[in-house]
Amino acid sequence: MKKHSLSLLALIVLTMSLSGCALNNEAKASSSYESKASTYFYDEKEIAEKNSQPKYPTMDVAPAKIVTDAKKYAGTYSLDWGHIETAGLRKNLLKVNNDGTFVELRVLTDNATNSDKRYYVDKKNKLHSKKPSTYALLSGYVTELKGDVFLSYANATQFYNALNEKGEDKISPLPFEYNYQTFKYTGYQGTKFVDNTFEVNLEVKDGIQKFVKVVPKATPRELTVTPLEISEFLKDSKEKLTSKNYEFNNINDFLQILNRKIPQNHDIQLLDINSYQNFETTDEGNRKAIYAFSSTSSEENDVTTYLYDGERIFVSQKNNNKLFEEFEF
Repeated sequence: MKKHSLSLLALIVLTMSLSGCALNNEAKASSSYESKASTYFYDEKEIAEKNSQPKYPTMDVAPAKIVTDAKKYAGTYSLDWGHIETAGLRKNLLKVNNDGTFVELRVLTDNATNSDKRYYVDKKNKLHSKKPSTYALLSGYVTELKGDVFLSYANATQFYNALNEKGEDKISPLPFEYNYQTFKYTGYQGTKFVDNTFEVNLEVKDGIQKFVKVVPKATPRELTVTPLEISEFLKDSKEKLTSKNYEFNNINDFLQILNRKIPQNHDIQLLDINSYQNFETTDEGNRKAIYAFSSTSSEENDVTTYLYDGERIFVSQKNNNKLFEEFEF
């Protein structure tokens, strides 16, 4: 069997820089809007309820073919390797379905992501920061070629992990450059089924490693959907953002959408909304903000203020925190 590098595919699919250590600040921001459930976060349960059958891509796996006795390989597998972090992975799970499709979850280590801190606001208007997990989802088919059984990868999705009001990692769209991509492979074969395990040949001294079948207490939620289902959700949400059809139901929604536009060396602070009830804009109008926060460079003490008035997003002009212009993504 040819060598197939898990770490190489991970490098293609997984490149992110996200957040760091925890803190807990009192939020001074108030809002005239009641905090409601976010419309920008991907809900695995909701998608699963809408789709009785998983959505997998149709692809040409020739000269390989999908196995006919797929149920023989069905189950959940875990990469059983004491040195998994060598490949930059904290966790690697594989779920093979009865129909011959599979979903694979890869969670990167903190060292592999080089992540930095990201902020979120809880339901009590308190500001926190933490280091979100970084992970990717892959899917494809269990195929057969010349008597051997392989995993043939069809696509992969790299997640941008925003944080909900509980500080939980959630998938959220970003305008234009949101950190997700779907890759398509034509019959890429990454692992071979041998003796009730899927073997993967990592380019490390330990040689061949194995996905061993396990019986989890509950199926991890990330394994209940496919990259294409996530892609559809992100596409719809992105269209809302690019058309400026904002639906922020709480200040955390507002913060998460802008998070990736703010340099990672900046500190976030929630602002007293009463100070922005009649702010001046460059179109010579005055507007009333319902959400407000600022980002400050720890090196240059450069402060930028972001406001939302229920319809539009505004940002302060450079060196002028009293005049605001509409924010363009």
